Amino acid sequence: MDNESTSNMLEEADAAYERSFQRLKEDLGLDEEAVEVILNLRNQVTVLQARMHRLESTLEIYQMGYGSRLTSYRQVFYEADWEDI
Repeated sequence: MDNESTSNMLEEADAAYERSFQRLKEDLGLDEEAVEVILNLRNQVTVLQARMHRLESTLEIYQMGYGSRLTSYRQVFYEADWEDI
Protein backbone atom coordinates (compact mmCIF):
# COMPACT_ATOMS: atom_id res chain seq x y z
CA MET A 1 0.00 0.00 0.00
CA ASP A 2 1.33 3.41 -0.84
CA ASN A 3 1.35 6.40 1.49
CA GLU A 4 -1.56 8.10 -0.24
CA SER A 5 -3.93 5.15 0.10
CA THR A 6 -2.84 4.66 3.72
CA SER A 7 -3.47 8.32 4.38
CA ASN A 8 -6.92 8.09 2.78
CA MET A 9 -7.81 5.06 4.86
CA LEU A 10 -6.74 6.84 8.05
CA GLU A 11 -8.78 9.91 7.11
CA GLU A 12 -11.85 7.75 6.44
CA ALA A 13 -11.38 5.94 9.75
CA ASP A 14 -11.05 9.25 11.60
CA ALA A 15 -14.18 10.60 9.90
CA ALA A 16 -16.14 7.45 10.77
CA TYR A 17 -14.97 7.69 14.38
CA GLU A 18 -16.06 11.34 14.54
CA ARG A 19 -19.48 10.52 13.06
CA SER A 20 -19.98 7.72 15.56
CA PHE A 21 -18.76 9.92 18.40
CA GLN A 22 -21.16 12.74 17.50
CA ARG A 23 -24.10 10.39 16.94
CA LEU A 24 -23.67 8.72 20.32
CA LYS A 25 -23.17 12.04 22.04
CA GLU A 26 -26.08 13.88 20.41
CA ASP A 27 -28.63 11.14 19.74
CA LEU A 28 -28.22 9.35 23.06
CA GLY A 29 -27.20 12.34 25.13
CA LEU A 30 -24.04 10.67 26.44
CA ASP A 31 -21.07 12.57 27.81
CA GLU A 32 -17.69 12.34 26.08
CA GLU A 33 -16.21 9.82 28.53
CA ALA A 34 -19.13 7.44 28.04
CA VAL A 35 -18.89 7.74 24.27
CA GLU A 36 -15.16 6.96 24.38
CA VAL A 37 -15.80 3.89 26.54
CA ILE A 38 -18.48 2.66 24.11
CA LEU A 39 -16.29 3.22 21.05
CA ASN A 40 -13.32 1.54 22.75
CA LEU A 41 -15.44 -1.49 23.64
CA ARG A 42 -16.84 -1.62 20.11
CA ASN A 43 -13.29 -1.62 18.75
CA GLN A 44 -12.28 -4.41 21.11
CA VAL A 45 -15.27 -6.50 20.01
CA THR A 46 -14.33 -5.96 16.35
CA VAL A 47 -10.73 -7.01 17.00
CA LEU A 48 -11.84 -10.10 18.93
CA GLN A 49 -14.31 -11.07 16.20
CA ALA A 50 -11.57 -10.83 13.57
CA ARG A 51 -9.27 -12.94 15.74
CA MET A 52 -12.03 -15.51 16.26
CA HIS A 53 -12.63 -15.75 12.49
CA ARG A 54 -8.90 -16.30 11.89
CA LEU A 55 -8.81 -19.02 14.55
CA GLU A 56 -11.90 -20.68 13.09
CA SER A 57 -10.28 -20.67 9.64
CA THR A 58 -7.08 -22.14 11.05
CA LEU A 59 -9.04 -24.83 12.88
CA GLU A 60 -11.02 -25.67 9.75
CA ILE A 61 -7.81 -26.04 7.74
CA TYR A 62 -6.31 -28.22 10.47
CA GLN A 63 -9.43 -30.40 10.62
CA MET A 64 -9.44 -30.84 6.83
CA GLY A 65 -5.80 -31.95 6.94
CA TYR A 66 -6.46 -34.25 9.88
CA GLY A 67 -9.45 -35.79 8.11
CA SER A 68 -7.48 -36.50 4.95
CA ARG A 69 -4.62 -38.07 6.95
CA LEU A 70 -7.13 -40.19 8.89
CA THR A 71 -8.70 -41.34 5.63
CA SER A 72 -5.33 -42.36 4.22
CA TYR A 73 -4.43 -44.21 7.44
CA ARG A 74 -7.75 -46.06 7.35
CA GLN A 75 -7.13 -47.05 3.75
CA VAL A 76 -3.67 -48.41 4.59
CA PHE A 77 -5.04 -50.22 7.64
CA TYR A 78 -7.88 -51.86 5.70
CA GLU A 79 -5.53 -52.87 2.88
CA ALA A 80 -3.17 -54.44 5.41
CA ASP A 81 -6.10 -56.32 6.97
CA TRP A 82 -7.14 -57.77 3.62
CA GLU A 83 -3.60 -58.73 2.68
CA ASP A 84 -3.10 -60.59 5.96
CA ILE A 85 -6.27 -62.67 5.50
